[in-house]
Amino acid sequence: MTAESLHGAVKISFDLPGDKDLQYIKARYTTPAGVVRETKVSRYNRSLTMEGFGDTDEHTITVFAVDKSENVSEAAEIKVRPLEPPIWIVRRSLGITPDFGV
Repeated sequence: MTAESLHGAVKISFDLPGDKDLQYIKARYTTPAGVVRETKVSRYNRSLTMEGFGDTDEHTITVFAVDKSENVSEAAEIKVRPLEPPIWIVRRSLGITPDFGV
């Protein structure tokens, strides 16, 4: 499993297990505020993108494989560090200039 840092997100690439009954892969992490975020992708994908990171701190993402009977595999963890969120990049580029009028 490998992680690619993106702006405000992380792309996780993985190899699928050999289970013919595989339904989907899900990844989960908890925000500093305690909110659990989850992303799922079908068995036809080899990567998933976790979005919504509002910081550049290190986060632990837990990845599971789920079969058609909703049996969940053992957890695989990966530590990630997303790049600066786009909102902060845009905010730095904004400027206020005087204009005409009242």
